[in-house]
Amino acid sequence: MKVRMKVDISGTLNGAPYPARGEVGDLPEVVADKLVAAGLAARAGAPLDDAEHEVKEAERVAKEQVEEAEREAEARVEERPAVKADVETTAAVTRATAEPTVPTKRGPGRPRGPRKTT
Repeated sequence: MKVRMKVDISGTLNGAPYPARGEVGDLPEVVADKLVAAGLAARAGAPLDDAEHEVKEAERVAKEQVEEAEREAEARVEERPAVKADVETTAAVTRATAEPTVPTKRGPGRPRGPRKTT
């Protein structure tokens, strides 16, 4: 039976992944009936209900907001001066050219267990 998935389902069915949310897939009759009864899928020819319209609209708005935020972030990166990069590069060169230090011994280490006597 062809169904349109309302949610993403992880895992596989007979070795094949379930269709993604919004996609139409051909599933075995028993499985499709159970998914439809649980509200996880709808028959392929069924119209979208109000909740699905709201979800699609919310996804569209969220996608637009993410794209706008990415554009703003890119603009801020382009406006930022390169002074910070110079400071980081200078600090890295200073650390690389400094004399190596020998780590100090922290203590006697792990205690020994009882000695075996033969």
